[in-house]
Amino acid sequence: GQTYGVSVTDGSLISGGDTNAGTSGGGLSGVFVDATSTIAGDISNSGAILGALAGTWAGTVSGIAVAGKVTRIVNSGLIEAGTTPGASSVPGAFAIQVSSTGTITDGITNSGLLTASGVDIFNGGIGIEAGGSIGGGITNSGTVGGMLAVSMIDGGTIGGGITNAGTIGGAFAGIVMTNGATISGALGNSGVIAGTLAGVIAFYGSTISGGITNSGTIAGTVAAILIDETSVVPVIRNLAGGLIDGAIATGNAATQVTNAGTIAMPAGTTSTIAGNYVQEATGMLRTRVADDVTYGKLSVCGTVVLPSNARIDVDVTTPAHAFTVSGLPDVIAAGTLVSDGTFAVTDNSTLFDFSAVKGSPRFQCNK
Repeated sequence: GQTYGVSVTDGSLISGGDTNAGTSGGGLSGVFVDATSTIAGDISNSGAILGALAGTWAGTVSGIAVAGKVTRIVNSGLIEAGTTPGASSVPGAFAIQVSSTGTITDGITNSGLLTASGVDIFNGGIGIEAGGSIGGGITNSGTVGGMLAVSMIDGGTIGGGITNAGTIGGAFAGIVMTNGATISGALGNSGVIAGTLAGVIAFYGSTISGGITNSGTIAGTVAAILIDETSVVPVIRNLAGGLIDGAIATGNAATQVTNAGTIAMPAGTTSTIAGNYVQEATGMLRTRVADDVTYGKLSVCGTVVLPSNARIDVDVTTPAHAFTVSGLPDVIAAGTLVSDGTFAVTDNSTLFDFSAVKGSPRFQCNK
């Protein structure tokens, strides 16, 4: 269509859903449901639903735009927001966009690709505006991409949590929550959540009521996980086999971090945890080391609890680096340190073997 591939407007009701196995698109959105209308059933796509498929409309446009009510979206194909001629970076287009009046009652299931071709920072895979809601959660075994893979920057609600076994990867960030955005339930990851800035961001009064549970990879160049002091995330659980690759910053003292997998702290960064950090027997804390004074650190305002033979890994960027210092101080700093002083330290240095020394309440690696 010139404007929309499928348009449901003026109080219309479609019972039984909408199925696409070919290509659906328009100059604006591939599928549009206005604030007065309902699709009572699944929007099921195994083909391609495209924004900006045809026409010369100026603007960045969404694949599926929900301003009314949709039961569920199931995608095994491609849903893509595009950019029409005349506007290369107008913000706000997502593969699936839920506006302030929109509701998806039974969630989103994706095993295909949700993405956006526009390069604006506010374009991506799934976008929820303030007042918009997705019930039934988001289940992903495919790929959700774009600049912001999942964006809740104006608020909005996801009921039922997010379960990811695929990739949620934004060129800027994986999952971004601000301005009171709420995930009712857990953020569970066994796949990859990643972004150039951060994997997961929760700022300005946002909530993940069931916490974050990771058995896959959460990664970010600036930080893996960023949670400010106004946001509520009760726990970050890194399970056995899980990797948190990047700094962690939690500003709320109620957030506890438990580690049974690997947390890798980039050289030159300090992970700051306002609450407590508990490392389990299978857990490992990895400090990446660039030189004598540039290495990853962990600073905990609350209590650090370490097991016997706590696993610490020293990952030297240049294994043959000739250190001129006797040790790397304050790899861990805590308000209270609970440890029996036994450590299992590994390293990749070809010149030195590192060991660990417990201070009070600090820990350092000595060569």
